Amino acid sequence: MHPKPARRRPARRAGGVPGPVPARDDQVSITLPRALAIGITSATAIALAWPSTAQADGFENVAAGARTAAMGGAAIAGGSDSAMPTLNPAGLALIPGSVLSVSASLYHLGLVTVPHFVSDTDEISSQWGTLSLSQKGIRSLAFSSFPSSIAYFWHLGSAESPHVLAASLTVPRNLKRRFSENYEFLGEGVAIKENQTTLIDEQQYLAALSWGAGFDDLRLGSSLLLGWTSFVRTSERSDLVVLGTGGFQRGQTRESRAENSVDAGLMVGVQYDVLPWLRVGATARSPSLHVAGRFEGSVDNTGIPDQGDTLIATTQSHGEATRGIPLRFGLGLEARFEDWSVALDGQVFLPRTLEFALEGRSINSSIGGAADRPDFDVEIRSRARLNPVINAAVGCEYRVTESNWIRAGLFTDFSALEPTSEQLERLPAIRGPVPPGIFFELPVHRFGASVGWGTKVGVIDTTLGIRGSYGHGRTLRVVPDQRYDRTHAIESTDVTVLEGAAFLSAALDVSEAAGGLMDHVGTMGE
Repeated sequence: MHPKPARRRPARRAGGVPGPVPARDDQVSITLPRALAIGITSATAIALAWPSTAQADGFENVAAGARTAAMGGAAIAGGSDSAMPTLNPAGLALIPGSVLSVSASLYHLGLVTVPHFVSDTDEISSQWGTLSLSQKGIRSLAFSSFPSSIAYFWHLGSAESPHVLAASLTVPRNLKRRFSENYEFLGEGVAIKENQTTLIDEQQYLAALSWGAGFDDLRLGSSLLLGWTSFVRTSERSDLVVLGTGGFQRGQTRESRAENSVDAGLMVGVQYDVLPWLRVGATARSPSLHVAGRFEGSVDNTGIPDQGDTLIATTQSHGEATRGIPLRFGLGLEARFEDWSVALDGQVFLPRTLEFALEGRSINSSIGGAADRPDFDVEIRSRARLNPVINAAVGCEYRVTESNWIRAGLFTDFSALEPTSEQLERLPAIRGPVPPGIFFELPVHRFGASVGWGTKVGVIDTTLGIRGSYGHGRTLRVVPDQRYDRTHAIESTDVTVLEGAAFLSAALDVSEAAGGLMDHVGTMGE
């Protein structure tokens, strides 16, 4: 995130004489006394201003809809399931009757590996000499399960001129990650134990009231969207240095941030049958209108040196949070033949800085250490630096029998986060404890595939399938040989992301079921 510089106020030395204010123009402006430890200040400022946006992992990483999920998400031109209210509401007019749909119950497994998070080799240099490592990397293995959407479609009008109203609730984002490792560093006359844990949890719920109508070969639709996003990130890093002479030093850094945001938007869509076998579709989603939001965070640092007083510093922050819905355009086509069809989609996401922002204040306090450290304030005005994203999907469907289909697809899930090379350009060397919250942001482009089996039994249409994605890129780490120096430089290292999910979707054709029930009642009456 890129904060807006705040007005600087004069700081005072311990004796009450105004002094210069150490502040970084690329992060935040801080009001503080000159006697404050610059190391604690640096870590606190970066932790408050650095982007905590898992949105950078991909704006919508969960596919809804039975047919859509199995076909890699390619359904802008020909979709007719519960994905349509948030993908292209014009597709509602293709639904033949009133339908209740639950799609899909996902069981998701995510693996993130940073094989050289600590070092590329089995040793690092330090102020105590060469240290050998117990392990070089870190990883996250997380499992989750949740329903991705539920929708009811109310079919009005005739088959020749259909009008459909819909109410739906979808989960376009569900992200859970847990990095937790224990390290040991051994050298001559020194032993170090270090623990690092980071938990990331983000979910987005999107409610939609939708309308779709058909006019011969043309279909139109619109959706009113209301989204609620919850993001929680906690990080903790502690280390204990035991010296051969019997001395020791200990450091601990804890961070937590919780954000909630409510945002509204509008989507419109169109589908048109160019030829009897070729259908095209287009959709546009407006930038979101922020309704309400809140964030609360804390940063706690504790340092127990080998000699000197213990220093405890804490930061409590709060304010307005925005995690909005970006502007999106989509274009698709579908070719339909007797027993099979092929669909191709492209989507462009254009995020604005106002859609991912924090505005508020923090109170910073400290006690202990060798110098007087009065409280100071930090004004938080930060904006995310996110890049436009272009994603593509291709899907196919083959009808095995009148009521059974095989579906498959390929898709991309590209990152909106700026590359690590650009992050490093504005990230200074850090004095004091390194804030754990700057790590595990993943500007990784992923490629995925899906496959599923669809079948219709009576009035129930189901799809069972799996989907997965893979990506390789770069993420941040501390320069290995500076891990235990007073000043730390940051660099990039390799990261691999592998995700898989299984899903089961079910749709009940209420109109067909009601018609069958009435026919049965009529037969009994006769």
